[in-house]
Amino acid sequence: MLLRTAVDTGGAGDYRRALDMLNDAEKASPGERRIYLMRGYFLFQMGLFDDALADYDRAIKLNPDAYLPWYRKAECLFGLNRLDEALQCVDSAVGTNPDDYRIWELGGRVLALMDRVDDALTAFEQALKLNSKADFSWSGRGYALVVKGSYGEALECAKKAAELNPDVDAYRRQVELIKSF
Repeated sequence: MLLRTAVDTGGAGDYRRALDMLNDAEKASPGERRIYLMRGYFLFQMGLFDDALADYDRAIKLNPDAYLPWYRKAECLFGLNRLDEALQCVDSAVGTNPDDYRIWELGGRVLALMDRVDDALTAFEQALKLNSKADFSWSGRGYALVVKGSYGEALECAKKAAELNPDVDAYRRQVELIKSF
């Protein structure tokens, strides 16, 4: 019950109060993986990446075969620009749940920043096979294609991202930027 209330409280944006509830929940149920996972998520949302990593590590230690702690840890490491470690976590997440497009999308972002453009394209393409409406994957694929010099295909990807999510100004800017090449 306390865990559910903490999740709802954090979901409403009151992260500090949610963290207090999760700390109380941990005292009542030490070793409950979901507590560490949610606390890590709220800490991540607050920009406290190192603290979030500690909780994700606890969740992974309790259940190394669970997908979400690996994914969240990869996001955190990506935010810290610790790309090699992030990629290792992406690989672990893919090993536990290869059918979630989000991990392939994150893998593409990590690989693109590592200048592994062909690998990034493969990851974005896998994400899009799993979810053809993943606007961020279309945008990421477009970015990788620009790096490769494939401007026509990149423009189509950027347009698709903007079509899928017209409220994101960055997609419209990406379309205009690619048109300038």
